[in-house]
Amino acid sequence: MEAMDWSKKKVLVTGASSGLGLELARLLSKNGARLVLTYRSEKHLAAAKAVLGQGDYAFLYLDQGKRESVISFLASVSSFDCVFLNAGVYFPSGSSMAFPDATFRDNAVGTYLLLKGLIAKGTSSFILTSSMNRAWPLKGIEALCGKMVSPRASYAYSKEALSAFPCLFPEIDVKVVEPGLLKTNIYGKTAPFFLEIGQPTPFADGNESGGCGRPNAHDSR
Repeated sequence: MEAMDWSKKKVLVTGASSGLGLELARLLSKNGARLVLTYRSEKHLAAAKAVLGQGDYAFLYLDQGKRESVISFLASVSSFDCVFLNAGVYFPSGSSMAFPDATFRDNAVGTYLLLKGLIAKGTSSFILTSSMNRAWPLKGIEALCGKMVSPRASYAYSKEALSAFPCLFPEIDVKVVEPGLLKTNIYGKTAPFFLEIGQPTPFADGNESGGCGRPNAHDSR
């Protein structure tokens, strides 16, 4: 990231109040980007601002699991030079285990709505945060509708769905990255790799096992 010229670039990072999104925001701010950052929970906001310190950034509320929140957010922004669609959840509190559940609606449907809305505003460069957990063995998604699935399987399906987005929007630049087991709110402090260092992981091709650690329940970014 530091090898690229981010100075004065207008960049959106969703899920930027903690974890991977906050680390992205820190690096981008350090390299001169003009940032719009989103948060879902105020409990991380003060700590996030302390990490970022002074800089050209603003936090906006966004709960991408709620359609009305996505619509309101899109109405408040314009186009960006680059967008990191990083926000995500793992089995939010109160979720039903009937598929598609809140995890899938947030991670897959919410990301899709944001992507489509931002394309309409003229943005053409996107980086989506998937997960190596998307390599979890999956079955045909149609057969699952209305049935009970485990939180881990639903999370894997939600992240696998993101892999199709570059094909859905071939006219623009959409990249999908698959982080490994990093110390974030989702994976917890027991994860083996630090955000500042990262885990060297290849792009999953659907045939590798990937890093299938168990995320923490009831968390989001």
